[in-house]
Amino acid sequence: GPLLPAIIAAFVEPDREAAAVVARSAGLSREEARTVAAETLPVVWTAQETASRARTVVRYFEEAGALDDGATREAFASAGLLRHDRDG
Repeated sequence: GPLLPAIIAAFVEPDREAAAVVARSAGLSREEARTVAAETLPVVWTAQETASRARTVVRYFEEAGALDDGATREAFASAGLLRHDRDG
């Protein structure tokens, strides 16, 4: 339902903390890992980038009928996940 956009965002938006954990597991110090995460992930992330990366999964939800629910469709629209040429 209406919580799906937040779940989708959690999977497609950059996760600096996870990147730092991976860098630490590769043998970097805590500070080096933070630096790698900061330098390799975008500083600014927009709703448009989230929508672009989530396009396929949003289409699957739509094809499955999940967006037939008004509250769910509104949540997707509010999150900027719906393409205006089709859904707006």
